[in-house]
This record gives sequence, C-alpha cells and structure tokens, in this order.
Amino acid sequence: MADRKKSTSSQRAVKMHWKLLSVSLILVVQALGPLMAQTPSPPAEEPPGTVRGWAERARAASTRVKETGEIMWDFAGFYYEENLKPVTDSCWDWASSTTNSMWDRVKKTIDDYRPSQTSPSG
Repeated sequence: MADRKKSTSSQRAVKMHWKLLSVSLILVVQALGPLMAQTPSPPAEEPPGTVRGWAERARAASTRVKETGEIMWDFAGFYYEENLKPVTDSCWDWASSTTNSMWDRVKKTIDDYRPSQTSPSG
C-alpha cells in the first residue's frame, strides 16, 4: 500500500507540475502578445510614398486656394460693378473736373504773373 500511495502522490505531483507549467505558459503568452504587437518595426529610411503624399496634398491645397481666390476676385468685381462703381464714378467725375478746372486756373494765374515772353527789341 505504501507503494500505491507513493505512486499516486507522484502522479499528482506530475499532474500538478504540468498544470502549473501550462498555466505559466498561457500567462506568458498572454503577457507577451500585446507587447509584441506594440513593438514598432525598425524604421525604414523613408516610408514609400510619404514625400509623394505630401506633394499631392500640397498641390491639392494650392489648387483649392487658387480656386477660392478666383471666386473671391469674381465676387469683389461683381460687388464693385453693382454697388461701388455707380457711387465712385460720379465722385471720380467731380474730382476730375475740379482738378482740371483748378489746374486751368493755376496755369492762368502763372501766365498772368509771368512777364511776357517777347523781349523788347531795341
């Protein structure tokens, strides 16, 4: 009977050993799984397509800015033609006529004060 008790206790020890080993292995795999997934791969010199992607995005942004600028320029021209030009044209005409008449008066005044260009012949 002693032999039987000895063999059953050794069998239990072996079973316990395998259970402990398998649980330990499962825990190690579970712990290392996320760590392996989070480990970054070694960086390449330059990821393919990075510069090309930046260039394409820059071209797209430039195109959008140009299109927006054209729309704003057209809107400003339309707004000027419809709202500002009728008001500014009359002011421009008044300023132009005032300037011309003032310049004519200045020239006349200068001509009046300037001695005659003909020199007396003696």
